[in-house]
Amino acid sequence: MEQQQVDEDIDAPLVFQCSQCREIIGDTFAWICSDQELNTITLSSASPRVVINDQLVTSANGSDLGSTYATLHCTCGLELGRIYRTTALHLDHMRDLLTFNLDALTSYKLGSTGVHPESNDMLTFPSAIRMKEDIGKKIVQIQLLMIAHDEKLLDLQTQLSLLLK
Repeated sequence: MEQQQVDEDIDAPLVFQCSQCREIIGDTFAWICSDQELNTITLSSASPRVVINDQLVTSANGSDLGSTYATLHCTCGLELGRIYRTTALHLDHMRDLLTFNLDALTSYKLGSTGVHPESNDMLTFPSAIRMKEDIGKKIVQIQLLMIAHDEKLLDLQTQLSLLLK
């Protein structure tokens, strides 16, 4: 298991959201660890929008094999992760904490110019402005190119008409 501290990889606080309804779930101020093998992050606390299921489940496969947990859900119904109640020795640091599946979350960095979830294809307002500026520059380039080609075409037509006379 690879455990990472927030200071090593994150230079500004991150806010985590439900990938389905975009409710804020938590942030890196509650960061405990991440687990690359499980594809999870573990937080010490989360938003009241996170609901803990009362029923316990025992993992039947994976690196958390034999661990007992309750599932975490968003109020929209999406399963967000687990709260481990019993764990194998190598997962003890995650016991009784909120462990979220990265596939169920999107995130954005505070102080950034827009939302940066890895799976989000939607344009943010600042990126739309940059795109509009880029497109505007490209349109001007195309217009200049068309004017140059039009002038060359007019010149060729004039030369052709002189040759045909």
